[in-house]
Amino acid sequence: MGVDDRRDLTRPTDAGADAARRSGAVFWVALVVGWAIIGYGVRGVLMDAGSVRPFQWATWIVAADVVHDLVVAPLVCGIGVVLARLVPGRGRAPLQAGFIASGVVLAFAWIPWRGYGRRPDDPSALPLDYTTATLTVLAMVWALVGLWLLIVAVSRARPSQ
Repeated sequence: MGVDDRRDLTRPTDAGADAARRSGAVFWVALVVGWAIIGYGVRGVLMDAGSVRPFQWATWIVAADVVHDLVVAPLVCGIGVVLARLVPGRGRAPLQAGFIASGVVLAFAWIPWRGYGRRPDDPSALPLDYTTATLTVLAMVWALVGLWLLIVAVSRARPSQ
């Protein structure tokens, strides 16, 4: 193999360059669409300021961001580190899925669970027992995780042919 036959591995291939251009274009399109959605939401808050109360809305957004950065993100990272160190490879995915699903369930359940939006003049607003509903969904999630772990254990114990 001569000197001219060797590829320069430091330069991207044509396919790599095309993929980089496409992902760059996707980023910019997503950025524009995302900011348009944010702008539409802010406009809606400001247009309906009498019932939305923009200052309380902004306070809630900032507080949610701070809680996410100081509580949720470190907790998720800590759980991830513990799972990576304590759980064998094949059993890790079901547990990760269970924790992710539980986080999503709790994030969606938080507002009705705490009763935000409940009004004494409208008994049909948030009329259900959201604690029981949330615990039921979490029990179903972890039952599925247990089933998945059982399938992983049985497939591991069975000799491959």
